[in-house]
Amino acid sequence: MSLENELFHELLLTRDDLRKKNANANGREPPVCSDEALKEMAQRVPTKLEDFKAIEGIGDRFVEQYGPAFLAVTKKYAVTAAKGSAIDRRLAQTLRELQKKLVNISKANRLLFQPRTSKKYSFDPCVTGRGTEALGLIFGSKRVVNLCDAKSKEEAKVFKRVNEIIREVNRDQREKGAFDLYLAYPFVEGRLVGDDDFPIRAPLALFPVTLEKEGTVIKLRMDDSRDAVFNNTLLLASMKIGGRNRPLPDNVIETYDEKNFINDLRQFYEGEDIEKITEHYKGKIKVYDVVNEMFEEDGSFRKSVWFNQLGPEYLEHALRKTHECDPDAKLYLNEYNNENMGYAKSDAMYNLVKDFKARGVPIDGVGMQLHLDGTQSLNEEALLANIRRYAELGIEISFSEVDVRIPTGEAEKWQEAQKNVFCTLLKIALEEPNVKSYIMWGYSDNGS
Repeated sequence: MSLENELFHELLLTRDDLRKKNANANGREPPVCSDEALKEMAQRVPTKLEDFKAIEGIGDRFVEQYGPAFLAVTKKYAVTAAKGSAIDRRLAQTLRELQKKLVNISKANRLLFQPRTSKKYSFDPCVTGRGTEALGLIFGSKRVVNLCDAKSKEEAKVFKRVNEIIREVNRDQREKGAFDLYLAYPFVEGRLVGDDDFPIRAPLALFPVTLEKEGTVIKLRMDDSRDAVFNNTLLLASMKIGGRNRPLPDNVIETYDEKNFINDLRQFYEGEDIEKITEHYKGKIKVYDVVNEMFEEDGSFRKSVWFNQLGPEYLEHALRKTHECDPDAKLYLNEYNNENMGYAKSDAMYNLVKDFKARGVPIDGVGMQLHLDGTQSLNEEALLANIRRYAELGIEISFSEVDVRIPTGEAEKWQEAQKNVFCTLLKIALEEPNVKSYIMWGYSDNGS
């Protein structure tokens, strides 16, 4: 047996011993590290704790919890294995960065495109009504929640589904030595822009968890033996598609709390979202819909993930950042049910824009989606009053998603009324100087 194989074998035994010693009350053993990480240890033969950080998949948490035990093994071989007595950490980092550039940009990569439900690989806790409890694992004091119970008739199918995931995770651990189960939150859906745009439905952050069966109950538990991380694969794919080349940031999330989490997310990804999109389309896009649908019907701000974490300031930040990146483009806010003056949502939008104009926040226009009901009369007077008060602020208007719905079973009865609404809106758009566009929601009623 070669020296490297002998060391690898002893490292395997050390890992097995650590797994048993650190098993939880239910006998669940932590993954500690992968077989690939052990192989690299055997090749490099670390001689100090810091050396372990040059190994793929090894972070501060591993070094703190398990590093001394592995170091005690590798030090015994360091003198004999001269090639491993000094690790060039910078070279190791360079090699890892080159390896990362081989990221698979396809819908098969679940860190870029996560199907809404995937029997073998994913499950949405919201299906069982426990989405809030699952988020409580991340931001609350709880470290474990009951995910489902096979005794419940409503949850029997869920239990079977989650059990499939447990089997798949355990199979990966046996075959690859890796334990890659995470609670993903939040998600982003859209497109990576570049020479070839790529659709994404990707997690922004990954929080390590375990699934544990206790009789008929499956529990979801935070795994403190692994680090929470931002999704560097998403960043890398964004750079690759956009033809950009920059070092990847450290994606380990050291600490997080509900109050600051979204702001931390924004800071981590900001260089690759607004900046990248506007840089790619700079000079090509005349008007940006910067923020879409920010109000509730009563005129209060919609409690989106951005509002909950950043407050209403997120709107101003998005406008200023977009203007900074593409100063010649016009910036719009877009909303539905905001067309009639005197309605709570319409007045809230107007007051927001008026405040932005007064304070010099870059804002050029407002989108009125105009998803209308053809069985209801169009309040032309209120619509015109709203358009004209924006004109006094120097604000443009876009009829941005025009459609007029009618009952499908009574189409013939309401077609004339539908036509009249479309024609009235077009007449207003042509006559009011600050109405700059009239955009249909769909080509025909089939798309409405």
